[in-house]
Amino acid sequence: MAKKLTAKVSAGAVGAAVAAVLMGVGAAEHAQAAGKEKCYGVSKAGENACAAGPGTTCAGTSTIDYQGNAWSLVPKGKCETITVTDAADGKERNGSLKPLARDLPSIDAHEKAFPGKGKAYEEQIKGYKPVEGFEPFAKG
Repeated sequence: MAKKLTAKVSAGAVGAAVAAVLMGVGAAEHAQAAGKEKCYGVSKAGENACAAGPGTTCAGTSTIDYQGNAWSLVPKGKCETITVTDAADGKERNGSLKPLARDLPSIDAHEKAFPGKGKAYEEQIKGYKPVEGFEPFAKG
């Protein structure tokens, strides 16, 4: 009897996890349909939305302020008008509808955090939008 109960609990736990993932995807799509859009490069470290680019695994996992491949949902039409002025280097940063090649974790840092994924990360960031006046990788 105990084995059956364990099996039912395990199956229920798996079902709940799958439902939670599906609800999360639906919530993001619903937010976008409700007048929101993804805006890259405007969130502080640890304040990004879910699945916000390589170097992040889900909500709140960006490691650099205004990380160029981390996004947050903002009101539709506002992203590219957002200007961030409190960065440590004093440079202004603008939001973007596409991932940015600025303020990213280094390839070495990415490889250390995600062993075996450094080369894939390097290839992916080649397609990011360059930002004049900024190096792609964050210092430090």
